[in-house]
Amino acid sequence: MNNLLLILLISLPLVASSQNFELNKEAQQELKKLEFLLGEWRGNGWMMNQSQEKMPFDQTEKVTLKVGGTAILIEGQGEANGQNVHNALAIIRMGDETGKYDFHSYLQSNQQGAYKAESEMCSTGTPRITSDT
Repeated sequence: MNNLLLILLISLPLVASSQNFELNKEAQQELKKLEFLLGEWRGNGWMMNQSQEKMPFDQTEKVTLKVGGTAILIEGQGEANGQNVHNALAIIRMGDETGKYDFHSYLQSNQQGAYKAESEMCSTGTPRITSDT
């Protein structure tokens, strides 16, 4: 067991030094198409609870570029009556195809999802994001 640990410790610098630290310009360009999402957003809405009652809430979203502009981090908080009713995190990154994105979401309940999304320009000049769900 000690020999295995020693081999792993000696090998670690070799693995770490083989990582590619170059900026992926293609991913950076794809994420620039979503820059309209960046910023801090506030609003309100409602959701249905298990009893089919409407529950209003106030929502804030903080959307930032991360990892050299190759990923977007979305942090969402929803409150109602002074209590947290929605706490979520999402990451958007370039997908396998041009104009397609990988969207991963995580909730405080430990629920998570992975979706494919794409961005397109509407005839009004407004960007629109659609998902496969």
